[in-house]
Amino acid sequence: MIDPKNNPTLRDDKRCSKAPREAGASNRKPAANVGPTAPESTPVDGPIAGQSRGAPWLRYFEERERSQRATSPSWIQLLRKAGIAHFAKLGFPTTAEEDWRFTDVTPLSLHPWQPGSDLCSVLGGVDPEVAARVPRFRDCCELVFIDGRFVPALSSNHESPLALSVCNLTRGLASLPGAQFSHFGRVARYGVNGLAALNTAMFEDGAFIVVPAHCVVKQPIHVIFLTTAEADQSAFHPRNFIWVKAGGEVKVIEHYVSVGPTLHFTNAVTEMTIEEGARLEYCKIQD
Repeated sequence: MIDPKNNPTLRDDKRCSKAPREAGASNRKPAANVGPTAPESTPVDGPIAGQSRGAPWLRYFEERERSQRATSPSWIQLLRKAGIAHFAKLGFPTTAEEDWRFTDVTPLSLHPWQPGSDLCSVLGGVDPEVAARVPRFRDCCELVFIDGRFVPALSSNHESPLALSVCNLTRGLASLPGAQFSHFGRVARYGVNGLAALNTAMFEDGAFIVVPAHCVVKQPIHVIFLTTAEADQSAFHPRNFIWVKAGGEVKVIEHYVSVGPTLHFTNAVTEMTIEEGARLEYCKIQD
């Protein structure tokens, strides 16, 4: 499994850390638009043009974009197109870039990755042996994803009073008022980070956590990504969104577990917006 420490999360969370913040990773005020817009310099209409440093990914994107055009909101389509356009120019990071000068991902960029399949859908449910491998912590709310897909049956809080604030990304984005969409996709630096751009284009689901102002969430939130990768050379792109409003407090554990024997690639992005006076304790674990 590719170490998620090297994925483009939006803060340097390479080890467990407490993160009290007086000003968050993003303190932008919500814009009046209905969703994030792509940079003006980014072509988002028609076929992806220009330099292609990731041709297979462009093909996968175009195939999925055609299949989801009728169901995906227009602002999400624009965001995805901006992501793939930037990835076509940037490609995978190289050691010529300051943030990656000690990490050579050339083998990763040359590997013939394919979009990961949803094992739960293939099997018509969760394999009990796989379910038994899901790590559990005591006294936590839990969001469980297997091969990139949310599994309500294994998650402990999807019907709790916090369901509208702690849920999977697909459901969460549908619950956001239009003006608040501007927080999503604004923190990830997909215009300069090739892996963030690839995730922006290809993400399917992930955790959605919004803590209301002055709300203290007592139970830690344990977000579990378990990968079986039944198909060799599978790639997954989890996208997590954490927004702690003014005076709110929450603890989040982001946990990646690999149980399959095959080679796979997990390219996760976590966006965090922490408002004034809010507190986020965040820990990332890889097993």
